[in-house]
Amino acid sequence: MRTDFWKFWTGETISSFGNSITQFALPLLVFKLTGSAVSLGIAFAMFGLPHLFFGLIIGAWADRLDRKRLMIVVDLLSASVVASVPLAAAAGVLSVWWILRRAERRMLSCSCGRKISCSRATTSWDFRIT
Repeated sequence: MRTDFWKFWTGETISSFGNSITQFALPLLVFKLTGSAVSLGIAFAMFGLPHLFFGLIIGAWADRLDRKRLMIVVDLLSASVVASVPLAAAAGVLSVWWILRRAERRMLSCSCGRKISCSRATTSWDFRIT
């Protein structure tokens, strides 16, 4: 296999692993802040609903753009959203609604990134880690 493919595969594997950890940890953080099972359920739903509502639209839009640039931008935006959670906690402004809003933005960008990585994959099992 070419080294470009291995770089791409390794990067997407690390990104998918990070997405899985974040998708699990942010709702637990909401539960820790509120102690409410309803808030926990809403937080988990915030990760799935953007894929359900916007996945097809974003996928069609992503097919018309330069996939490499779009994937880089989406990953950088996703990383900045995740990095903002501990920064907000350190600043003392972390709230449930702030986390839910960030989760929604992150999942919209990840649904776009997932469409790109899946369309560039050579086999169906390569990038379906999450």
